[in-house]
Amino acid sequence: MHKNKIQKSVIFANPSKPQDYFLRNRKIAKIVKAYPEKFIGFARFDPKLGSESIDELKIAINHLKLKGVKLHPFVEKFSPTDVTIYPFYESILNLKVPILLHFEPQYKIDKVLDDFPEIIFILGHLNATSLNLLKTHNNVFVETSGTSIDLIHKTVKYNSSRILFGSDYPYLSPSEEIKKIYAAVKDPSILKKIFFKNLQSLLQL
Repeated sequence: MHKNKIQKSVIFANPSKPQDYFLRNRKIAKIVKAYPEKFIGFARFDPKLGSESIDELKIAINHLKLKGVKLHPFVEKFSPTDVTIYPFYESILNLKVPILLHFEPQYKIDKVLDDFPEIIFILGHLNATSLNLLKTHNNVFVETSGTSIDLIHKTVKYNSSRILFGSDYPYLSPSEEIKKIYAAVKDPSILKKIFFKNLQSLLQL
C-alpha cells in the first residue's frame, strides 16, 4: 500500500472452504480494528449455506462492524440468480450494506437487480455487460480491476459517480491498475471520485 501511495483499502478473505469464511471474517475484523486508518472490512460468504450464512452475516455486520459483503459465484460455485439464495439477499437488504460481486458477462442478473433495487451491487472487473447494467439500473456500481482503459473512459463519460477503483490484489498489480485509471481519466476531481470519494459516499464513511 505504501509503495503505491494507497492510504486505505477494502479487504476481505481469500478463497477458502465455505465454513472457513466465518473465522476469516473475524480475522478481517481484527485487522480493521487494529488499523482502522488503513482498512475497511468486507465479509465473505458462500450463500449456499443458507441460514448458517445468514446468521453469520448478521454477526459480521452488526457485531464485527464489517461494511459490505463479497460474493464470488465461480469460486463458491453458485448462481447469483438462483432464487434459493434470495433469503440471503433479503438479509443483506435489511442490513443495508452493498455486495461486491465478482461479475462475468454470462451472469444474467437483470432480474436480481430488479427484485432488489435497494441493494447496491458493485460489479467487479468492469466489462461491457456491467457497463450496460450500470446504464439500466441505478443500484449498480462498477469496480475497475482487470478492465481496459477504454472501458474506464466510457464509464466515466456516462457516470463518474458509480465507478470504484479496485486492484484485485494479490492477483493483479496495484501499480498497473492505478496506471490505467490515470491513462483513462485526466480530470483531478474525477480521479478523486474513482479512488476514494465514491466509496466514501457509498459506505457513508
